[in-house]
Amino acid sequence: NVYAEKNITAVKNITANGGIYADGNIVAGGGLSAEGGGIYSDDDIYSEEDIYAEGTIATSTWSSDSDRNMKQNIEDVEREEALRILESVNLRKYQFIANPDVQRMGFIAQEIQQMLSDNNLDASLFVQHVTNPRTKEEHLGLNYLDMFSVLWKGWQIHNEEIKKLKDEIKTLKGTL
Repeated sequence: NVYAEKNITAVKNITANGGIYADGNIVAGGGLSAEGGGIYSDDDIYSEEDIYAEGTIATSTWSSDSDRNMKQNIEDVEREEALRILESVNLRKYQFIANPDVQRMGFIAQEIQQMLSDNNLDASLFVQHVTNPRTKEEHLGLNYLDMFSVLWKGWQIHNEEIKKLKDEIKTLKGTL
């Protein structure tokens, strides 16, 4: 185990055969790796490389970079494109092989990859290649946070349609 009453900071990787625990921040210029234990911090955890977990990642808040100053080629998503994506995605029930006692709901990465391809969209929009740093096993993962933005657009589209229908109903009631 690695334990600090304040911060743990490394220019490169932080690796422990047990857990990594800090009452302050954990900052790694490379990756974080804890075999046989967790990574716990009372403050921030920062890594310049990926953080891979086979267990649970729990946090009171989650933030993704979204600052306009970090982006380029910003354009609106067309309603038809958003609706095609939403109509093409199948919600599935499943259990993970490693945890067959727990029922889950979500999506299948290969199906999302195929749907994006069928709609002439880059699969990397939502599908990511994930490598377990310990076993080097590769599999596909989904960026659910980015997928949420399409759902938001769908809600806006449907809300707009509901408003139009309500206005039509008002007009029709007025003509009776």
